[in-house]
Amino acid sequence: MYATLDDMTKRFGTRRLAELISETGDTVDAVAVENAIADAVAEIDSYLLPRHQLPLPTVPARLVSVTCDLALYRLHQGERNMVTEQVQQQRDQALTWLRELAAGKVDLGLDTGGAPVQVSGGARLVSAGRMFSRHRLRGL
Repeated sequence: MYATLDDMTKRFGTRRLAELISETGDTVDAVAVENAIADAVAEIDSYLLPRHQLPLPTVPARLVSVTCDLALYRLHQGERNMVTEQVQQQRDQALTWLRELAAGKVDLGLDTGGAPVQVSGGARLVSAGRMFSRHRLRGL
């Protein structure tokens, strides 16, 4: 997990979370928040997997923030669909950052040490360098 219920509460407040997922708005449904976080983590992992070995050795602060924003969006989408413009913008910014991360335009700041990326099923991706170049193709 890249974020916890405690991270969500610190960022958004108990009252806001309770109002999103409780009929009475007085208690936070921890299971609902944890499910939203798990969904956000699954989405994030799809962006991380091509470039990073999972699980990550440490969780950068930016990843905690992105996880919370994506989880909050999912909570707003709930039964009452209360997605505000601000929540939509936070989600869009998080997804933009994740796309840039997947494309190698931004970095998590982790030392990967050149380790190969682990993919489910035991397959390993290892770069062997360039196989073709403009110069090689001219000779063909």
